[in-house]
Amino acid sequence: MARYWYSYQGGSGTHPTLDETNYLKTLSTPSILCQGAGNICAVYAYSTNTTAPAPFSINIQRYIVNAGIFSMPSDPGSMIFVYVKN
Repeated sequence: MARYWYSYQGGSGTHPTLDETNYLKTLSTPSILCQGAGNICAVYAYSTNTTAPAPFSINIQRYIVNAGIFSMPSDPGSMIFVYVKN
């Protein structure tokens, strides 16, 4: 199964950035999508659907939480799975 970028559409609830129904598959690169300030922008996940895989893997959830806390996508020099708006 291939990985695709899923853009965060916003949401409500306790942890909207961890709710995979708040993400839609996109053909645009995150650098184009991620304009704005201080929020999760896109995640890179395995799926073939229009919506993100349910549920997100534990690793993707951890990346999302860390990106939200530290406002950086992932460890410097590592593969990027989560983009934040900057």
